[in-house]
Amino acid sequence: MHASNTLVLSVSLLTVLSAPLHSNVADAEYLNAFVGDWAGTCKTWFRPGELADESTVTGSIVSLSTGACLRHTYESSMQGRPRSGEETLVFNAAKAKFQVTWVDDFHMNYGILFSEGEASDRGFSV
Repeated sequence: MHASNTLVLSVSLLTVLSAPLHSNVADAEYLNAFVGDWAGTCKTWFRPGELADESTVTGSIVSLSTGACLRHTYESSMQGRPRSGEETLVFNAAKAKFQVTWVDDFHMNYGILFSEGEASDRGFSV
């Protein structure tokens, strides 16, 4: 398990991966810092100040293709019911943005979510 990398999943559909930035975030070496298995706690709020669920979450991040693409799979539960999901993450050098596709059986059980974002002080947000 990688204790130095932090993955935060929230109902707001914001994913933040944190690792030390270097001069070229598009470098496969940067993305590969996230490869490995991890475990944590997922907290879900549907209303401000009202914690709806707190569950253990486990996942795995693997490198695809040339290392410029990651696959993230995870399993958890929501109010006692099992849930799982998968994301594909890339750095689009033409747009200078990180992009992610995401599907799971809780948030997006009817379609594929696509989002993109830029590098930040903590890593990047999508």
